[in-house]
Amino acid sequence: MGVYMTTSIITARLNSNDKNTFASMCKDLGISTSTAINMFVRDCIRKQSILGLDCDISEDVDENGFTKEERAFIDRSLAQLDQGKVVKYVE
Repeated sequence: MGVYMTTSIITARLNSNDKNTFASMCKDLGISTSTAINMFVRDCIRKQSILGLDCDISEDVDENGFTKEERAFIDRSLAQLDQGKVVKYVE
């Protein structure tokens, strides 16, 4: 079972030098600029803040911006939902 979500496009104007530097950094990390931006957005949403801008994109992430541990957690959770199991989240 997969999770499919519609996507939207965001357009941003950047200084050409900043754009090229950012694209080069992302390439060196093995991710696309789109993945890096998605990671930033998810981090802001998760924290409900853009203060600090401390999104770390140096981790080994998949095409959706998830670490292997996060992807494994998501897959386990989806499997439990498919099996009708309810898991209580405790922070």
